[in-house]
Amino acid sequence: MNRIPFGSTFVRQALLNSKLLIISTFIVGAPAFAADKPKEDTLTVVANANPDGSPTSYTQDDSTIASRSKTPRSEIPQSVSVVTPQVIDDYAVTSVNDAMKFVSGVTQSNTLGGIEDGFVKRGFGSNSDGSVFIDGVRSNQGLAMDSSIDRVEVLKGSASLLYGILNPGGVINLVSKKPQYTWNTHVSGTSSSNGGGSGMVDVTGPLGNGFAFRLVAERQHEGYWRNFGTDEHTLIAPSLSWYGDKASFNISYVEYKFDIPYDRGTAFINGKPLNIPYDRRIDDYANHAWGKNKRLTTNYAYKLDDTWETNLNYAWMQRRYDSNEVRATAVDPNSGLVSRRADANRGFNHQTDYASWDISGSPELLGMTHDITLGADYEQNETYKKYSYRGKVTKTFNMYNPVYGVSPVTNGSTYSDSNSNLRTNLYSRSVFAKDSIHLTDEWIAVLGGRLQRYTQTSSAGWVNPQTTLEDRGNAFLPQLGLVYKIVPDVSLYGSYSKSFTPSTQTDDNGNVASTEKGTTWEVGAKWQMSPRLTSSLALYRIDEKDMSVFINGVTRNIPKARSTGAELELNGEIAQDWNLTANYSYDKTEIVEDDINPVNVGNRLVNAPTTMGGLYLSHTLRFSWLPGELRLGGGGRYVGSRAGDPENSFTMPAYTVADAFVAWDSKLVGKNTELKLNVKNLFDREYYESSAGNLRVIEVPDNPQRLVVGESRMIYTLALVEDGNPAKRVVGWPADLQRLDPQTWNRYTTAFPAIKDIPIIGNNNFSQISVEKVIALHPDLVILPIYAKKESNHDSFLSQLTQAHIPVIYVDFRVDQLNNTVPSLRILGEALNDQPKTEKFIAFYQKHMEKIAKRLAGNKPIKPTVMLQLHLGDKSDCCTTVGRGNLADLLAFAGGDNIAVSRFPGVYGKISPEALLTVNPDIYIATGSAGPGQTGRLQLGSEVTAAQAQESFSGVLGQQKVISNLNAIQHGKAWAVWHNFYLSPWHLLDVEFFAKTFHPQLFADMDPQQTLDEMNQQFLAVKETGTYWTKLK
Repeated sequence: MNRIPFGSTFVRQALLNSKLLIISTFIVGAPAFAADKPKEDTLTVVANANPDGSPTSYTQDDSTIASRSKTPRSEIPQSVSVVTPQVIDDYAVTSVNDAMKFVSGVTQSNTLGGIEDGFVKRGFGSNSDGSVFIDGVRSNQGLAMDSSIDRVEVLKGSASLLYGILNPGGVINLVSKKPQYTWNTHVSGTSSSNGGGSGMVDVTGPLGNGFAFRLVAERQHEGYWRNFGTDEHTLIAPSLSWYGDKASFNISYVEYKFDIPYDRGTAFINGKPLNIPYDRRIDDYANHAWGKNKRLTTNYAYKLDDTWETNLNYAWMQRRYDSNEVRATAVDPNSGLVSRRADANRGFNHQTDYASWDISGSPELLGMTHDITLGADYEQNETYKKYSYRGKVTKTFNMYNPVYGVSPVTNGSTYSDSNSNLRTNLYSRSVFAKDSIHLTDEWIAVLGGRLQRYTQTSSAGWVNPQTTLEDRGNAFLPQLGLVYKIVPDVSLYGSYSKSFTPSTQTDDNGNVASTEKGTTWEVGAKWQMSPRLTSSLALYRIDEKDMSVFINGVTRNIPKARSTGAELELNGEIAQDWNLTANYSYDKTEIVEDDINPVNVGNRLVNAPTTMGGLYLSHTLRFSWLPGELRLGGGGRYVGSRAGDPENSFTMPAYTVADAFVAWDSKLVGKNTELKLNVKNLFDREYYESSAGNLRVIEVPDNPQRLVVGESRMIYTLALVEDGNPAKRVVGWPADLQRLDPQTWNRYTTAFPAIKDIPIIGNNNFSQISVEKVIALHPDLVILPIYAKKESNHDSFLSQLTQAHIPVIYVDFRVDQLNNTVPSLRILGEALNDQPKTEKFIAFYQKHMEKIAKRLAGNKPIKPTVMLQLHLGDKSDCCTTVGRGNLADLLAFAGGDNIAVSRFPGVYGKISPEALLTVNPDIYIATGSAGPGQTGRLQLGSEVTAAQAQESFSGVLGQQKVISNLNAIQHGKAWAVWHNFYLSPWHLLDVEFFAKTFHPQLFADMDPQQTLDEMNQQFLAVKETGTYWTKLK
């Protein structure tokens, strides 16, 4: 048996390990690379004082994240959270993910096998959303947290006013350690129960003449918490500061060399994780990523006078790495066999250049104080992958008795050109302004706006290079806020803001999703309960348009999603020697619109829990018999259940995880020293933090011989992947082929008479299929079109098949062909053991489609307006067309401007004669599939001659008075194409026909008939003859 995934359903697990650390003043814990949290026992030895001299507090009164200068958090009309140095120290925070357990409304998203930070913030976010910053600059460092970081600040809701391109969930900013003007030296060491350990030194002090320096260096080599793997890194981070009377300057450099596990986690089947030991991996020893991060940041500040100050910033970041991944593609839980493919990528290079200038001040204007910030910035992000290698799927690994040792082959036999030379560039230039107007002592109005211009390009391939995206545009992003101070320590606020995000996530075909746009409304309250204790409450609603999702290796957009919720935080000293950090959030997320897959409407967003919260408490004790101080602390975090994919086909269960520490601060050998034991995941809970997967994994037999298909017109596709009779394994299907395409029916039944004997299980569509007839046929596998999920009888149908132990897989060649054709072909190829022929056709298909995409992107021709009339002559009234999906998507892909877009809800509809004459499109195209002798209808197909097709086209148009008056008809710009191409991968002929019709000079060398001849020669047992397109005389 196989398990065929429509996408991969792999879930990041939670670490479980033990660790012994010996540290000085800075605590180094274990990175949570595998989304499962291990138990960590950490002994920490600390020498010398905290170099930054930071107070031992769990709260911070002000923040720079919302205004680029220190601003009291009570005057910011948005939710701001700060994970202070003391919290980081107490709980051995070593990753951004670790830090987020102290922040409401933020949880982990897909982490790309544990090699990238990824977060869902108020329901939105991913590992490619660019929401993690370091010192105000967008990070491309993969895992951004290291020993050079001092604290973490989080601004919830839209942060585009100051940070530009972001989704509406918020921004996470890591603030680095700065040189200090007092000498401190910090030495630490760790030892891990997984093997290995680490050592770190942090030195800072004055150099004279206004200069100070800092040097942080670390080396780690530790065993991984699962059954194999090594976590290794080396860090060196020097920095230099200078302060004068009016000016200051800071420069820092970080170099981080790493070699870390590339671990996709486990798989969920039927809503449950694989029944294997929690720490067992189903990939291989070869899975790891290795490379180097570099970053250089500089800041120059000059105080113009007592009111105004200006800042100039520049940053450069680079992340270069290679990776190996033996990827699990299917799992059979009965036999334990795992289908795996050994892949490799070489030459990843992500580079960021950032420059900004701003001027800020607090002048008195019209009797009111204004906190003004004006500025401009430039950002350039380049993401590149040089070479990609894709191995063949093997089925020799058994997860119940694992034998490891497979490695990727990186030569011409596995080279994948369509996944190589992938380059995405995003350039943005912006000006922004923000003014916090103190209307009175109680009221503050915040007004701001950013004008942003961006250019984005994406390309792929060495042998057949193509430009997959070229987009540029402008965006104005306003922000409005109002703060009311009831008393000096209590404030209420409300805000409204906009965001936008051109996607930089490249899918398996090198494609990038459309730009996302968000709107945030937020109200809340903040209370400074004491000088060292703060609380906050926030209520919000976020609407996101064109939210990008990554499904089955393909990126697409969901038209609208929404998040509505509430957050509560309490941080600080609740009594002398007692510190608390607590948070709670409720977040209702949902897909509001999904034209491509409407059944998703109402579904929860992936990796977004409805409820979560955390509470951590620490206490300092002093005893006369014990020198120094003893500190105890602990707490836990609850995260509710989360959807594992957009379809909500499986759910990751809720979990609660507890952490604790005990620390003794004293003096050893005359130095301030801390001995500390940290335990993470105190009770050894097994839990799952995030999902990287999408749709269900389905169990199917090896090489099934008895198929039931949900459409008999699926024969178009089976003919491309099966040798000989394409229906040789089919034991049941509906009658749609012989009823709706009798010409193809005649051709195949003549070549293979046995097709006539295949039992009929229904008429034209899924809703008419008899589940009783299906079960009576005892099929090995049922193959359904994905649109079947929308039908009212689907759930009952599926339930009865499940009870009968009949597996079902879904494919899509007619709803979202541009995104789902390739993955659906691969599903069929693997299910039917026809991978070589399937992959050959996929290469053929992609080559032809990419040629069109590249040429259109490179030349940007003017798009002609197009009227596409369906089934010409089948209906006497005017005029049935398609506004979105299937044929409309193909028309747009080929460079046409469909006049039916947005004219009616849903996929199909009608354009009135008046509207058609008003628009008067440049080009008219009709579809039809009538056979010879069917007068009054458009005749096209395998039995139709060219003369019959042209004569029928002219005759039917002559009877359509409205259409015959169109300029396109009068000037001979009218064509017809066979209707049924769009139902299968044959739609590439539609696309070629459209492209040549819309842009005849640009595609003068393109001939759909030649492509059809090539398909006949290379793939088809029954040759496609006849006439499939014609032009008006």
